[in-house]
Amino acid sequence: AERPEPWVERAEVRRRQGDEPGALEDLGEALRRAPDDARALARRGWIRLRRRDHRGAVEDLERAARGLPPGDKRLQRISGALERARQRLAGQATGVKLVAPPKRTK
Repeated sequence: AERPEPWVERAEVRRRQGDEPGALEDLGEALRRAPDDARALARRGWIRLRRRDHRGAVEDLERAARGLPPGDKRLQRISGALERARQRLAGQATGVKLVAPPKRTK
């Protein structure tokens, strides 16, 4: 299989430029090459969460977390995003609207 890294890196550039659809395309290509790549899955999960695709975010983030070794520092970030995605998905099912916190600026 071809390495997914070039696609993941280009996806990050596109995301930073505000091209989330393009980033999703590149992450999809990365995952066609390496279906269990935790980095690509996590990044796609975060974008899906931002785009309110909560079910897709949960699926990607769960797979990303399973692909990382115990104690990996990325697990904490993925777990937080996964929890938010699950809460929002549950809110969709019950009709309860959950409001996202304001964006943090660097």
